[in-house]
Amino acid sequence: MLENENPFSSSNKTSNRKNKKECSICSLRFYPLPVLHVRANMWTAHCSYIRNLIEPKNYEHAVSTMLERTVNHTILGSTQYGCMQPPKDTQLFLGVGRYAMERWPLNHPHVQPCDAMSKAERLSLKKKKASQRNFTPQLTSAPQKRAKTVGINSMRSPWERLAGRLLEWKQLYGMTPSKSSWVWKWYKGYETGTSEYLEVCEQIEDESIRNLTARNVTVDGKPLWNFLSLAQKERAAMNVTF
Repeated sequence: MLENENPFSSSNKTSNRKNKKECSICSLRFYPLPVLHVRANMWTAHCSYIRNLIEPKNYEHAVSTMLERTVNHTILGSTQYGCMQPPKDTQLFLGVGRYAMERWPLNHPHVQPCDAMSKAERLSLKKKKASQRNFTPQLTSAPQKRAKTVGINSMRSPWERLAGRLLEWKQLYGMTPSKSSWVWKWYKGYETGTSEYLEVCEQIEDESIRNLTARNVTVDGKPLWNFLSLAQKERAAMNVTF
């Protein structure tokens, strides 16, 4: 590599010329599903990007606190965030335990991942013997595959889709991705859960809201009504008098 050459930039001679965005973190392969992660958990990143992240020693606690305030909250978890529940109560989907540090470098609204191997290069290597599988890194904006081709249709809940990532980023960093982020285009059409999933979970959510509001339950001294979305209020107003 030439002196002072930026290994992350699309101007790098080893980069894909079609790549117009600068990378913030680079790995062999980036995967958005089932959660943001990279192959073999090996990556390299700009220090300027890493400085924006929660300190590693504080990250898992921050995530646990975020979950306690939202999907795991004793009241809001079944009302405001009733349809946002992770599909499985596992460390993988929640991003805690051993998975906390695997998620840490990628779980930021400004992440711009790049792959060091293009799809064409990957397919070419598959045809070669293991002893002949040498390649020159070709930085390519990631993710390379579209959402519908990597199994997102089987992921039904909002938590597994864009809504889940936005909730995490708002809670952890108080922001969402910029308008030019890959996130918006990649998750287009998959912003929230499937209609079948939402139909069922909203019924459960509405019943919980009716029961709790009838008992005048409050959250931090405030009426539960204050925490509901407009859609939740409209549904609740049809059955509950406030």
